[in-house]
Parts: sequence; structure tokens; C-alpha cells
Amino acid sequence: MGVSLATMKDVADRAGVSLSTVSYVLSGSRPISEPTRVLILKAMEDLKFHPNAVARALASKRTRVIGLLLTPRDRGLGLSDLEFVKGAAEAARSLDHHLVLLTEGMDSESELSYLKAQGLLDGVILMEVHLDDARVAWLQRLGLPFSILGRPDPSVNLSFADIDFEQTVKDILEHLRGLGHQRIAFINQSRKAFDSGYGPAVRMQDAWNRQGSDAARALVSVFCGATPRDGWNACQNLFSVPEPPTALVVMNERGLPGVLQVLAALKLRVPEDVSVVAAVSSAPAAEMMIPALTSADAPSLQLVRLAVSNLVKTIEDPKVALENVLLPCRLSVRASTCPPLPFDSSRKEP
Repeated sequence: MGVSLATMKDVADRAGVSLSTVSYVLSGSRPISEPTRVLILKAMEDLKFHPNAVARALASKRTRVIGLLLTPRDRGLGLSDLEFVKGAAEAARSLDHHLVLLTEGMDSESELSYLKAQGLLDGVILMEVHLDDARVAWLQRLGLPFSILGRPDPSVNLSFADIDFEQTVKDILEHLRGLGHQRIAFINQSRKAFDSGYGPAVRMQDAWNRQGSDAARALVSVFCGATPRDGWNACQNLFSVPEPPTALVVMNERGLPGVLQVLAALKLRVPEDVSVVAAVSSAPAAEMMIPALTSADAPSLQLVRLAVSNLVKTIEDPKVALENVLLPCRLSVRASTCPPLPFDSSRKEP
């Protein structure tokens, strides 16, 4: 036996209102009194009425679909990236929107122009933001609403939600120096990412360099590609000097396994011989390592919720005042950091 689906007319009859009044509630095109709106919504719930998405879009001139522009390039997708994606989908759903993930071909103006012309999306969120991100100017020319998960430079009159890298570096170093570490090394992302102006790589490096201006401290940094082999090479170089670091700060999820493999090959214990902090990471990724890593966890949910909220507000009212925010990562101390021990110079390279 087939299932009978309720129609808008059924809803109107159940609520005792006109068909047009039901339509106005669905489209939001005209103000409806709150008691009437509640009555209609109750009728929809009782009848298990689900409005046709296409008809709703035609009536309101909105798809209620937003896009997340995430072009991973050479880095690929890590667990921290997926936390942002999952959070964006949940935030969009809470605001009665759907999220689509756009990963390939979205770094050209022609592709964005196609999305705008086809009316497939109400707006987009930019991820993987560079300091001089051409997509910002493209979207402004196209008139497609957008918000930014990250921060170009300058960010005047733009809606952004980004990590406070300066405070994040400060918190990490306060933790390590509080344990007694002075020789601390930072393993960044690739030189290519840095040279291209990729926001996290540049801002974290700049913050690290400023913290290293104190001549009494020994802070070094290296770039590292997005594979375990790259992590191996970067870490091996750091420990080929007479006085190697006693602590490592790694902002490179894909290179991190290679870093830990080198330490094991050198018979260096974590944390007794070398403390390790995963920076701008995700808690699940840090907890999966052995030992569980102390990490500066990216505030993924807070940032992505704000980015989605800013976008939806912009779609509804392009002149609305938006909230921009910088949030530091939250330091989670686990089993990979402790006070330093004297380095055994008899250890050999792997």
C-alpha cells in the first residue's frame, strides 16, 4: 500500500488558513503573525509535511545551500580539516541550511562564476586562506555572499574567523619553558606553503620568530613537507647538531609520524628525552599517538560556527554588522611533555 504524502493544501485545511498563508510561512516573503505561524508549523508536524526544496527555493529565491571551499592542494586533508568540515555541516543544519564541500577546481574565477550563474548556492565559506587570496576579489566582483575561515591580509571590511597564532605560540612556549626547556624547535608546514602565503604557515612562523627575539632563548624552526618521509628528514636534521632540541613543536599532522619515527630510531624517549607538542591540531589526532601528545587544539567548532553564522547573516542582510574573532588554540597537556633531561651525545643518527 502506498504512503499518502501531505500537501500544502492539507496543511492549510488543517490549520484553517489560506494556501497563500502557508506559502508565506515557507518562503518568508511576507510577515505572518506568530500565533498563525505556530499553528501552521504544528499542522506541518502533525501531517509530517516536508516542503519541496525546489519549490521552496523558487518561492524564496534561495536554495538554503552553502558551499565550503576547501582546496587542499599538496597538503591533503587531515583530521583537523575534517573537524572543520563536520562542524560546518552541523552549524549549517542548525540554521536550516545544507552544506556542500567543494574541493577541486574552486581556485579559479570561472568556476566560482559558474556556481553563481547556475544559482546552485546562496553563498560560500573560504578555507585554506592565503594572505593575498585572489578568491576574495573574485567573490566580491561576482556579488556572491561569503565569509572567511581564516584571514587574508589585510582583512578590512571582511567577515573572518581565525586562530590567534600569536597567543597560541605564547601558550605553547610558556608550557615548555615552565618545564625548563630552552632548546625548542618548531616544525612548520612546507616551504612552498609558506612562500605561497598560506595563512597558518606564515602567521605561526611570524609568531615563532617574534618569540625567538629573546637572545637568551634558543628557538629554531624548519619547514617540512606533507609526508612522513618529510617529517623524518626534518627531524633528522634537527638532531644532527651537537646540542639538539629538548622539545619539538610540530604544526604538521602529515609529517608528524615521521618525526616520531626518527625519535624512536634514535632511541630517544618521548617525553623523557624529547618533549613533543602537536600545534594547531585536533584532540583525536593527538590522542591516537603513542604516547598521547600534548597539543594546542584548534578551536574548530567555535570558528566554523561563527563563519557559518556570518555567512547566513550576510545572505539575509548584506548590510548587517558581522562579528569577527581571533581565538587561540587550547593547550591540552598529555603524556608527551615533561622537564628535560641532559642529552646523551653518544646517541647515533638513524
